[in-house]
Formats: sequence, C-alpha cells, structure tokens
Amino acid sequence: MKAITLTIVTHKAHSLNYGETIGNISTLKKLTQNTGHPKSLITYFSDKAIKYDVKRIGRESFGWYLMDQSVVAVIKGCVENNNFKYSIFYENMVKNFEEFDLFGGMFADIEGIGGKKDKNGYYKVDGNKVKIETERLKRTQPVRFTNGYSISEFSYDTNLLNDIDAYNRYIQYTAGQKEQSLVFPEEHYSYYTYTLNIDLDQIGAVEIEETDNSGKIVKSWKRVITLDEKKKRIKSLLEIVLLWLHRKIKGRVENLTPVFVIGGVYDVKQPFFHNAIRFYEKNNNLIVEGKDIEKILNTYKIKGKTYIHHCNQVEIKDSENLFNNNNNIKQNLREFLDTITLCVDNIE
Repeated sequence: MKAITLTIVTHKAHSLNYGETIGNISTLKKLTQNTGHPKSLITYFSDKAIKYDVKRIGRESFGWYLMDQSVVAVIKGCVENNNFKYSIFYENMVKNFEEFDLFGGMFADIEGIGGKKDKNGYYKVDGNKVKIETERLKRTQPVRFTNGYSISEFSYDTNLLNDIDAYNRYIQYTAGQKEQSLVFPEEHYSYYTYTLNIDLDQIGAVEIEETDNSGKIVKSWKRVITLDEKKKRIKSLLEIVLLWLHRKIKGRVENLTPVFVIGGVYDVKQPFFHNAIRFYEKNNNLIVEGKDIEKILNTYKIKGKTYIHHCNQVEIKDSENLFNNNNNIKQNLREFLDTITLCVDNIE
C-alpha cells in the first residue's frame, strides 16, 4: 500500500472561482469561517475547478487522452454473445484514457448507445439485446483534490468591469445596445491552500475479486498497464501540480504553483497535513506554524519520509527543531519534484 499526499499553498491569486450571477453581479464561491458576529468569510475554488485545469494541461502538454465520443466504441466493444464484459470495459478504459484512470468516472445513463432500457432492463446495442447494469460502470478516483481555501478573509471588494473600446467599435452595433452593459464581479486576492491525495495502488489497475483458501472473497488490484506507463502518469501529474498549474479565468491567467508544499510518499493512505497546519498572512507574507508541522511528524513518525519546500515570502514560525540537520528541506520546486519522483521510481 502506497500513497502520495501533498498539502500546498499557492502563489497569491486573484478571484479563482465564481458561483452564482445575480443580475450583473458575479459572486465568488464563499464559506463562513466562524460563528462570530459579524461572521467572517473566506473564498474557495472547488476540487472540480482545479481538476479541470489539471486535465487541460495534461491534454495540452503531456498528451493525455480525455474521455470523448470514442467512449461509445469502447462500451460497444465490450459486448460478447449478448453479454456485457465489465472486466474488459474497465481494462480498456484504464488503458486508453488517462482521465478515467486518474480521476475515475461514472456512466449513469447510456441511452445514447443502446436506446432506452426495456422493462426487463435490456439495451439494444448494434442489434444485440444486452443487459448492462449502469451502476457498475463507474470508477472511484485514485487522484483526489480538496477544495482550495483562501488564507485571508474576504472583504467584499468588487470591480466595475466594462469594455468601452469594444463597445464603441462593434458591440453597440451587433447587440443593438444604446448603452454599454456594466458588470460587477466580486474580487479577492489571496494565498490558497489545498491538499492532493494519490492512491498509488489504484493507478493503472482495476479492482478484482478472488476467493481465498477459506472461501472468503478478497479484493485486490490488477495492473493493466506497464509499470513504466504507470510511473509516467504519476510523474506527469506531479509535474503539472508542482511546476505548471495555472487557472484560466475571465481573460486572466492565475499561477497556482506552490510557495509552500509539504508531503511525500507514505505506506498509509492518510492526508496527514490537510487542515492540520495553521496558515495566515502578515505584511503580504505567508506565515506557517512550524509547531503544527512538528506535531504531525512526531505523532505519525513520518519525518524521514516528509519533504518541505517554501519560497522566500514564506516564514515558518518556531521551526528551529524542524530545520536543524534536516536534509528534507528542498530549496526549489524542481528539487522537491525530483525527490518525490525518485520515491515513485521505487514503487512496484
């Protein structure tokens, strides 16, 4: 059993995820932070938002295959003698689509492939009557992101957004507007923190059930891609998150690479650092509570397997014991990435 967990604080970023639009006001996704009066708010970006950009970069820069209409051919190819071969479905999907392998998926409705189910639960696939249990066409996510939460509180800043140049040149004529439309998006500029968890056993593998000598059903993972391909997928994911991650939103590009990251490869699948370290901002710098880190390392006895990187704008408080003779402090992100990928090279 092996897993990677990384808790990350991004560079300061600007307004990363909008929610509802009310009239001409675009509101950020927000959460109540406490029960005081008045209540304080923080903004956040969803796990789906960060996965969207990870998959986008994976497709553009690393040649990942994302699920598209070719999934139809995969599903049809799993029909043999009017039976649906679920094992073939999972193996083909994991082999052919990095998205399905790393981030899972679910096909709750396949009427577009075989029409509506009849009263006996059968679809018609290429003229064959096939019973397909759609609740079984799913894969849990080996790669999981938490939401990303702002370090600083939201202060209800807004921006008056307009484009008078475009209005004067063509919008008024194409839209028939006598006056240009004004938009008021909420704005927040902050560091954000989130956690990445990777179940290394599941990547490149499908779950199988076997019966042991005592008659008990035992579940395990059967690898369906080569070990080299598995490591390649893990390394490309880590490289995206640590070196290249950015978010495209409302005509802007926001850098989401880390100013602080802590984690490693562990024998226990536990997000040790998620919501366990206090971060706050002071004089435009990020402050990290070193005692929180030491407490986690000592509690779980993972100091030798845990690595830390931080930029110059990060101050780790009360960290004398943490930094003394500690070779696990990495000076730059490339060094941090190389160390984690070296651990990945040792998995089987």
